Amino acid sequence: IYPGGSTYLEGGLRAGIEEVSKNNREDRINRVLIMSDGLANVGLSGYEELGNVAKESSEKGISVTSMGVGVDYDEETMMYLAEYGHGNYHFIGDPEQIPTIFEKEIKELKAIVALGAELDFGFPSSLVLHQVYGFLNYTQLNGVIKLGLGDFYSGDNRRVVFHFKAVNPEQDVYDFNITVAYNHADNNSGKLILKTNVTLEA
Repeated sequence: IYPGGSTYLEGGLRAGIEEVSKNNREDRINRVLIMSDGLANVGLSGYEELGNVAKESSEKGISVTSMGVGVDYDEETMMYLAEYGHGNYHFIGDPEQIPTIFEKEIKELKAIVALGAELDFGFPSSLVLHQVYGFLNYTQLNGVIKLGLGDFYSGDNRRVVFHFKAVNPEQDVYDFNITVAYNHADNNSGKLILKTNVTLEA
């Protein structure tokens, strides 16, 4: 490895994904850890473009954890990589932090209990989705919001906030259908599905 005066973030990310892909299995924890200042100037350089590379990886079961380094690093790019890649985001302000961060990642991987969790959030036609807070990477079709929650380790949690606007302001009761699907980290039992219905009064 030698410095060349440029940052080919896309190339490094794809190379890492390719290596992990060689042994990628649904019943395994598959993750790429990428360390960069995020200031890409070779290949794809936009944070959304690079985020989509991480998204494609996560959809194949390979999550991406990003580590931002340098005083002037591009925080937005590194955060997009982690969010779209369903991994973690770290800022490294001191090189001495690196072993601790790697240790944390390894401990987390050992403690993971659910792989590739996905949320389907069904809402009534009397509501219009305005925004989803906490997740940029989601789709909406026929009254169902779909988003990836990533891997869960023991004691972990995810918070998603949905902002809706009412079509009929006078309506005060709304029904939601929630489905979470995931693979258990300890066996090959296939997708496990949890469903619940929630009624809220405005």
